[in-house]
Amino acid sequence: MKNLTVVCCAALLLSACATKQYGRVQELSSAEKELYTCREIKIEYQRLEQFEKQIDQTGEFNGRTVLGFLGDFGIGNGMAKKDARKSLHARKLDLDDLSARKGCGFGTEIATTNEMDKETENTSN
Repeated sequence: MKNLTVVCCAALLLSACATKQYGRVQELSSAEKELYTCREIKIEYQRLEQFEKQIDQTGEFNGRTVLGFLGDFGIGNGMAKKDARKSLHARKLDLDDLSARKGCGFGTEIATTNEMDKETENTSN
């Protein structure tokens, strides 16, 4: 009986550490909005594309997914992924706005993709 208690406690501790680590990006600061040129805005879009790929790779099914599900039915992993996507979306919207204000001529295709993603999220929930 004592061994069973130890095993259960160890499983709970391991599953608590199993939440996947998703990064976050910050919204544009006022200094960034003032100083960024079209070239820097385009670089930021490319960084966000890489960050989005990182979110997708982190979200792939693996052992941590199973442990996370055992610990909290996967809720923690889902919330972390949602928060990462939310921060990505907010920064993209800031970049879209800044690109339009500076007359860069790009960013609308990303805004359109964001709106499609948002509609997909709303219909899946």
